Amino acid sequence: MGAVFQQSPPKRPYNSSINCNFRPKLSLVRLLCAGERGFLLYNDDLLWIAEGRAMIRCGVDMIECQRIADGIDRLGERFLQRFFTAGEREDCGDKPCRLAARFAAKEAVGKALGTGIGDMRWVDIEIRIDAKRGKPRLILHGRAQSLAAGMALDEWDVSLSHTDELAIAIVVAKSRDA
Repeated sequence: MGAVFQQSPPKRPYNSSINCNFRPKLSLVRLLCAGERGFLLYNDDLLWIAEGRAMIRCGVDMIECQRIADGIDRLGERFLQRFFTAGEREDCGDKPCRLAARFAAKEAVGKALGTGIGDMRWVDIEIRIDAKRGKPRLILHGRAQSLAAGMALDEWDVSLSHTDELAIAIVVAKSRDA
C-alpha cells in the first residue's frame, strides 16, 4: 500500500458534518489500496478513508505497571478475574507488567471503538499470544464484538510493549475493504 500527498481535495466530501475547507490543520493523503483509490482524512482524532470505501480506527494507551501490581496486591483473584481472561493470565504467568500491557490494549480497543470500556466488560476484549510467532492477537467477545461488527471493523492489529515501569499498547482496526 503506497501513500502520496495530494494537493487537491476530493470531488465530494465523505461527510458533510466535517469541516471540508482543507485548512493546514487538515491533512489529505491519497491512498492506493488494492487498486482502489480513496482519500484518507485526518482531523484531530478522526481517521477514515473517504467515499464510504472503508474505515480505519486506532487507539493507544499507556499504564504504569505498578497500578496492576497494586490491584493484584489489594484485591487478588477478584481483580484478576474482573480484568483478565484465563487465557491471558496463562500467557502472562500473572506477571504485572505483561498484564499491564494487555490492560493498555483493552483501553486502546475501547478508544478505537469510540466508546471507551464503559459499554463492555473488560473480559470482552482478550489479548492472546500466537503460539508460533509470539505475536499478540485480539479476540473480541460479547458487547465488544457486536460494537465492532456494527462499525464493520473486522481486521485488528495490536502491538504491545513494556518496561519494568510502563506498558503501552497500540491498536488499529479496519474494515476489510481498506
